[in-house]
Amino acid sequence: MKISTLFLAATLSLSTFTAVKAQTYCQPNTSSGGKKWAHANSQSFYSLKVSSAGNEVFTYTDEACTNQYNWIQDTQGFSVTAGKEIVLDVRSGIWTWDIQVGFDWDGDGDFEDLQRAFSTLGKKPTQQETSWNPKYKDTYASADWRKAEKERLGHRGVVYHQFKFTVPADAKAGKTRMRILCDGDGGTADFEMCSPVGYAGSMHDFGITVAKENVVVKPVFDIVDGTYKVDQMITITSATPDAKIYYTIDGQDPTATSGTLYNAPVKVSVPEGTTGKVTLKAIAIKDGMQTSDVTTAVYTIQKAWSIVKGTVHPTENRYVTSATTDKAKQNLNFTQTEKPSMVYINTGSAFTVETGTNFDLHVQCSADMKWDHAIVFVDWNHNYSFDDEGEQLFKVGEETKGNDEVVDFTRNITVPANAKVGQTRMRIQFTDAWHKKNEPGHTHSGEDVIEKGGVYDFVVNIEDAVLNNIKMVSTQKDNDVIYTLEGVKLNKKASELPNGIYIINGKKVVIK
Repeated sequence: MKISTLFLAATLSLSTFTAVKAQTYCQPNTSSGGKKWAHANSQSFYSLKVSSAGNEVFTYTDEACTNQYNWIQDTQGFSVTAGKEIVLDVRSGIWTWDIQVGFDWDGDGDFEDLQRAFSTLGKKPTQQETSWNPKYKDTYASADWRKAEKERLGHRGVVYHQFKFTVPADAKAGKTRMRILCDGDGGTADFEMCSPVGYAGSMHDFGITVAKENVVVKPVFDIVDGTYKVDQMITITSATPDAKIYYTIDGQDPTATSGTLYNAPVKVSVPEGTTGKVTLKAIAIKDGMQTSDVTTAVYTIQKAWSIVKGTVHPTENRYVTSATTDKAKQNLNFTQTEKPSMVYINTGSAFTVETGTNFDLHVQCSADMKWDHAIVFVDWNHNYSFDDEGEQLFKVGEETKGNDEVVDFTRNITVPANAKVGQTRMRIQFTDAWHKKNEPGHTHSGEDVIEKGGVYDFVVNIEDAVLNNIKMVSTQKDNDVIYTLEGVKLNKKASELPNGIYIINGKKVVIK
């Protein structure tokens, strides 16, 4: 499932939406054909986009659509304003016959404002009256076209229709519902919104809040919710002039008394070495106007290295027996005599290196490890990710074959001159050489799910390289202020300098 949201003015907005309790809505959990007509997402709802004045304000995608009836009781629904137009872009599965949308504007539990994509409202259609109508001979009426369109889109949401609704001026203010019915083969009797869904079809209910005019525009966060590797500073704004914004970061809905008055960017943070979620909520208030809806975002802050998932080989002994270094400032010396039972191993074993220097990594494994390949990563910039440029150091072994080299290999590693000083991680990843045999040339990540192998993390202590109390830097590092030892200012970058000793940004450095 994927939910994403944007906002435009007070005409249409997202809102915190809890389950509607004022009315009891029918929930047709079965198909009209009984067990004979099983549910299939190929004929069911795929996605919804709600827009106002050409601006997207709400999206929802049901990737799997595993249920015939779906009440979207998430923390976000959307709001509409009486008298205003909304546009709904709806997609459904490749073999869908028709799509019907209904709104309950008066809050009585019935969906009285209906539109249908292809056939006639109030009538049970034949196949030729739906998306399979011969008039769509160049598109929907062709099964081959549908298959090709699915391939082009990269998802199953082939059948598409845009609906336009005007919210009645007398629509009842408050919370209500919208229902989207996607039908498989006309099995739903007259497309009744409370009848069992048709063959393989689906129903999706979305919460709506009907608002009148003079509502404060809900707050907008400048950083969308998601997963981040560092703390975030969130700027909150409202399009209503002079509105006051109140927020919480504990998951509770804010009010003027329970929230914190916003006057500077809000820091979203978790302790170093941990991963956690922070729920930020905000409202906007102005005298003489209705309080805005609540804006909600959940931020996952990952300030710890991932714990990789996967499998070890059930019978074979595939594991590292030793990992050592040579030419490091303090060398690594890790040994292991038994096959581990878990796929991820935080060894705790450490070694120390200096920026701009080289060291040798020597890894030895059990004989069965030849059926894996190995990839070595180092998080040089210490952002809890191994997938930045230059952090996947090398791969040992090839795909879909045995690799004797994996059992005993040595590689020379260069520590970048701009590597972040401090403690970071090296990750050695072993996974089955056939793990993605149907994806030749696939890429790798430090977060990959492991098959029949293991992941070993090691502590890397990075120190500045120093020679005779002079800090050594790489010629790849660019600095703004450069002088010779004689005090002559140079209008050059460090990468353009010949080897020697200079004063860069107030420090004596060696270019090598």
